[in-house]
Amino acid sequence: RVQGDLILGAETTMGDNRAINAAPTGGAAGTATRTNSIRVTGEDETPIGNIAASVYRNGLVFTPESGNSWQNNKWVGQISDTQKIDANNVVRIAFEVRDNSLASHDIVAGTIGYRDFAPSAMWNWQITPDIAFTNAFRTDFLSLRRNSVLAPGLDFTNATYNAKRIVGFSYNSGLLYKVTENDKIRLMASRGLQIPSLINFGIDAGNEVVSLLGTPYVQPAVMTNYELDYDRNLAFVNGTASIGLFHTRLDNIIAGPFGTPTLRSGNFGYGLENGVELNLKGEAYKNIHYRLGYTFTSEKDHTVLEPTDSSVDGGAAYQHSTPRSVITAALGTSLGKWEFDGALHYQTQIQEAESSGAGLGALPLATIPSYVSTQLRVGYTPVKGVILAVSAQQALTPSLMETNVEKVGRRIIASVTTSF
Repeated sequence: RVQGDLILGAETTMGDNRAINAAPTGGAAGTATRTNSIRVTGEDETPIGNIAASVYRNGLVFTPESGNSWQNNKWVGQISDTQKIDANNVVRIAFEVRDNSLASHDIVAGTIGYRDFAPSAMWNWQITPDIAFTNAFRTDFLSLRRNSVLAPGLDFTNATYNAKRIVGFSYNSGLLYKVTENDKIRLMASRGLQIPSLINFGIDAGNEVVSLLGTPYVQPAVMTNYELDYDRNLAFVNGTASIGLFHTRLDNIIAGPFGTPTLRSGNFGYGLENGVELNLKGEAYKNIHYRLGYTFTSEKDHTVLEPTDSSVDGGAAYQHSTPRSVITAALGTSLGKWEFDGALHYQTQIQEAESSGAGLGALPLATIPSYVSTQLRVGYTPVKGVILAVSAQQALTPSLMETNVEKVGRRIIASVTTSF
């Protein structure tokens, strides 16, 4: 806090990961991934509202065990103004600009990127003491660009990319009704966009026999979701129980070229998802917090992709890669300067596209069995503003198959967190 209500912040991270991973071009390979990020933020209370701004940059260098490195850079700038009009109305206007680029001699034969300008607005209306209505809207104006050496004979050129424009509209609306002091009902509707990745837009790879191609013609996927929730305060467990019913439709399903009959990125139909969520969370004995959750999901894809080896294309197999049941649990406590936390995650078996082989053509599915993952954490605060912590991922087993690429091993992470 610089002075008064003015708050400035800055953070930076660096990472270096070497492992066998799923390659963006399909298949699995030994890779080295170096990441770096920097973020600067500012916030101030002014006569025209709460002004918040941030600028951040994420950089990634991906180096496969054979071939040249790929460099991905992302810049994002955001600014917003939130103002309380009166006791019952709060509004926020915001603007975001995002620039995302990928450079590689191998994978895109040059450079490709896009710039996205996105104004947005939010209105929170307390209609009565028991009824609140929130609306948020956003419009994206995206322009694609490319400077690459493309293969001759294609039905698109660099100029096709440079002329490509995408305009997309998103919203999130919610109605909250406080039935009693212990009962609440929420009705929500939302629409969001999934922008194709730069790989799906611009990959240009393969071998002397076939080519894997991204195209400027692939469109954003559109997800529309409806949800009805009911919350009930339970005094005897000092917690809140909730149940939620949801229905989701995903249009313009995006599939990369690795598992499509044409070996081109594209949009291949729609998917429907229905499910129920059950949650219980609260605090016992003032210093023990707990959370239990269960989600059941039923998903069905409707794509124009043909089955291969008794399985649909791996590039868009959402109904196979979404677990039917997921159970989560967490328990934590604090004793003086010490903190103890544990979490558990269980999910039923799923299927993912095979990661072996060249990754060309329609991909058969590999089965990932049901599994339980665990995490433990111990934290200690020697002085105010300093937290020393050790956490263990996959704490109860040395390795676990969570994807079809490679088993995830046990990880021990030590951290020091300071605040001032």
